[in-house]
Amino acid sequence: WPSRSPDLNPCDFWLWGYLKDVVFSTPIAHLAELKACIAQHVLNATPETLRSVVEHAVSRFQLVAENGGQHTEHVLHQSREI
Repeated sequence: WPSRSPDLNPCDFWLWGYLKDVVFSTPIAHLAELKACIAQHVLNATPETLRSVVEHAVSRFQLVAENGGQHTEHVLHQSREI
């Protein structure tokens, strides 16, 4: 598949949005605090959350494979509209 594909970056799936919501729910004063907060929330992720992240990633990988390695964002938008 395409190297550096935005379709294959697991953090671009649900996980990054979730982390941004929980990390920035309180003010962050400096970079070290931001890094520590992100690390803490990743460590506190439940097995169910991690399972969901993996399942969504596998679905995206399969979609890229089914589309011959091409970008799939247009396919994802079409499936959301249906």
